[in-house]
Amino acid sequence: MADIDDLAYTQTLNLTDEPTPDQVYAMLDEIQTYVNTKVKDNLLQVTADSFGSDYALTDNGVASTTSNLYNKQTATHTFTGGDFTITSTNWADVDATNMAVSITPEMQGDFKCTAQFNLQIVSTSATNQARVRFRLSNGTESSDYVPEINIVTGVTGSTTTIPVSLSHLFEDLVADAASKIKLQVLVVTRTNMTITLLANSSATSNFLIEKV
Repeated sequence: MADIDDLAYTQTLNLTDEPTPDQVYAMLDEIQTYVNTKVKDNLLQVTADSFGSDYALTDNGVASTTSNLYNKQTATHTFTGGDFTITSTNWADVDATNMAVSITPEMQGDFKCTAQFNLQIVSTSATNQARVRFRLSNGTESSDYVPEINIVTGVTGSTTTIPVSLSHLFEDLVADAASKIKLQVLVVTRTNMTITLLANSSATSNFLIEKV
């Protein structure tokens, strides 16, 4: 366990003689050195290890942020306003407004984003296949774990509903700068299949972003 030495100054005074300026200065110098190296520097070290380099001390004893190490900053978004038909053969936002979550970090750091939704695939012919991938992106960084759904049913009129959950750690988001994490999709193959991302009162789409 970490430890800090006790404050101990050199006693050069006695009760019968008046202290000299040099004696007083020597004692004050020892106390000042202890406070600056043991108290101040260690507090700054704890602050830097806990909150990062952009955290500022304000000398008023009042919390600077509403979130902390135990009550971490989070944001959520749920959408039930209507389903989305998936057709894009290039990476594209499913819906930049509704299939996304926004956060303005109080402190710079890493944030984990999770998206959960249901995908429905309906075949229109016995010869069918659907391959579709999803990722999370903030415009400059995208999730590297990209799940792919590959469905072949071999019958007409089949309906397959698949729950999807994906997460990504977005590193070093800047304090006081709004960040929007969007769900993106890529259709690799779509043969005689209708692909729908469900977002209704019976099948909600949910987003969570949280400081880690």
